[in-house]
Amino acid sequence: MINPKLGRTKSHRELMLANLAKSVIKAEKVKTTLPRARAARRVVERWITLAKKANLAEDSLAYRKRLYRFIQDRELVDKLIDDLAIRAKSREGGYTRLLKVGSRVGDASPVVVLAIVDKAPVKVKSKSKGAK
Repeated sequence: MINPKLGRTKSHRELMLANLAKSVIKAEKVKTTLPRARAARRVVERWITLAKKANLAEDSLAYRKRLYRFIQDRELVDKLIDDLAIRAKSREGGYTRLLKVGSRVGDASPVVVLAIVDKAPVKVKSKSKGAK
């Protein structure tokens, strides 16, 4: 697949895609344009695959350092390895999905939601009987 230039220089494009991928990992879904989402999807898929390898390895320090080299945020690396990699353990790929939302008002470019497929389990808080 040819890497789209997205109207930016190489360094700007790499940083933009890394920031978009970090946002996807942090919020688990991001609303953006279709070309950006397709490019960022590749980055997110690679990072989740690396996190899965870190989970399977006995000595995962090398994988953690490799992820940290790209992400540079300890909390996100921990979330990738301890949460997302475990949720994606049964998948061979396809950890993200693109949901078409519509088109942007200003220039009619297609807008999509880039989201992680496996949802986190929802924790339900029970109401206490004494509180009114």
